[in-house]
Amino acid sequence: MANNQAQDDDILTLLRLLSRRHDKYSKGLQVQDHQRYHQYFQDNIIRYNDPVGDQDDLLFYVKRCLIDEEVIVTESRNVEVYRKTAKNLPSYSDEMVLWDETVCLNIILQNFKYIITMATFSDDNKLDITKRWSHAVFASPNKRRMDSKGDTSIDIDYPHVYFYIDEFEEVFKGFVFGRNQNLAVELVAINKANLTDARVIFQGSVGFQVAWEHFVKKQSEAGGAGMFYRMLERVRNDGRDSFVRFASLQGPNGRGSGEVALRRGYDDAITPGITSDNDDANHQEANSDATINWKRLSPSKEIQKFKMKAQNLFRNARFDTASDDAILSAQLTFVQIKLYDIVQELTSQKKDPIFWNGNDCLS
Repeated sequence: MANNQAQDDDILTLLRLLSRRHDKYSKGLQVQDHQRYHQYFQDNIIRYNDPVGDQDDLLFYVKRCLIDEEVIVTESRNVEVYRKTAKNLPSYSDEMVLWDETVCLNIILQNFKYIITMATFSDDNKLDITKRWSHAVFASPNKRRMDSKGDTSIDIDYPHVYFYIDEFEEVFKGFVFGRNQNLAVELVAINKANLTDARVIFQGSVGFQVAWEHFVKKQSEAGGAGMFYRMLERVRNDGRDSFVRFASLQGPNGRGSGEVALRRGYDDAITPGITSDNDDANHQEANSDATINWKRLSPSKEIQKFKMKAQNLFRNARFDTASDDAILSAQLTFVQIKLYDIVQELTSQKKDPIFWNGNDCLS
């Protein structure tokens, strides 16, 4: 345990140094000591042995990219990908490689385990968790659309880092929420060298009424051919509306974003009961009478932040109030955060998970 704690501290200390260097970059200041980070890359990234056994053999090199726009030359970033076994890996003599940013990107992609939890909690002054489903995800610099199955294009979108739920329709099948409930999304990073240290890097929520208004607005905007398509779908689905709207969620303080697929929910589509970690399905219903590892919070700034977030998610939506029995099906598709925002969350005051129970998806 002591050795794991030392490795954990080493990683966090290095990330703090990298964060300070990035701040200097942002202010136009010069930084030195590139050789140190090149050596670290050689010793700890290329020769890295994943302690949990899900090691990737890809290396990501961040390079300067000079863009000539007539008179003005601006500096951008480009990412090149190599396999560890490649014989043409960039060397220290390659002056276009930014070794500190390269180290930082590879650490975030390889040294942490990530778990996304989608949960519902009651719409009152207590954080009563009514449902939580967790799923392990991987960090990737690749950007791809999740709202179009026909679009298979992939682009590296540095400095953004993405966390995709590839089979989101199956992973969150049966996940619904209704009136007087809020939908929450939480992304936790766990250092593979110390699985007891979990830190929240993304957290946000939306109230049912706000989500419903957004859903109804987008449904009405579909009109024309879209309405005809939905009528056909209702015939195929015993009168049920299968219209789906992909809604964007903004992270707190503008850090990060996510996307949720919203559909009209139906009572008999709800997955009942509690499933065990041993079944490889990390879906759990929270029981107020059971002893579970949730933090029950009294009215606090955290709850107020959630409610304020719900007010701002879909500002333009102003539609009819949902009926008492209305429910929505929600399926999270991805979360996206900028690289150095992740570093900031990891190295600032630790935020313990609220919705993840501390055990799901660790094995």
